[in-house]
Amino acid sequence: MRLPRIITHNLGWKLLSVALATLLWMSLRSGVPGRLKQGGTLSFPRREVALLKSAADDRGWRLEPATVGLTVGGSPDVLERLRPEDLQVFIHPGVALSAAPALRPVQVHAPAGITVLSIDPPAVTVLPAPRKASSKP
Repeated sequence: MRLPRIITHNLGWKLLSVALATLLWMSLRSGVPGRLKQGGTLSFPRREVALLKSAADDRGWRLEPATVGLTVGGSPDVLERLRPEDLQVFIHPGVALSAAPALRPVQVHAPAGITVLSIDPPAVTVLPAPRKASSKP
C-alpha cells in the first residue's frame, strides 16, 4: 500500500521541520523563564494603588478597586530582603483626567532583581471623588 502524495511529497523537508519544531519546543519548555528557575515567588494580596497627578490638580479622585494583588519572582536572596514598601504600585493618568470614569493600567516599580509576574486586576478605574458639601450658612 502506497502512502498518499500529500505525505510523501518533500518528505525530507517535512521530517526536518518536525525535528526542528521538537527541538524548539523542548528548549522553550526547559528554559522559560530561565532566570526564575532557581528562584521563587512571593505574593502580596492587597497592595494600595497610588494615583500620580499634578500638584496643581486639587480635584479629588478615587480608584476602583483601591488595592491590587501582586505576584513577584526572583532569586531567593533578593526575595528574602524584599519588603512590601519596596514595591511601588501606581497608575499614571497620562493625559489630563476628566470628570468621566477612566480605566488606567496599573504599573509597578520593583527593585533590581525582582520581576513582576502578575497584577490582579491589571487596570483600575479612576473616578471623581464626591464633593463635600460646604458648611456655609
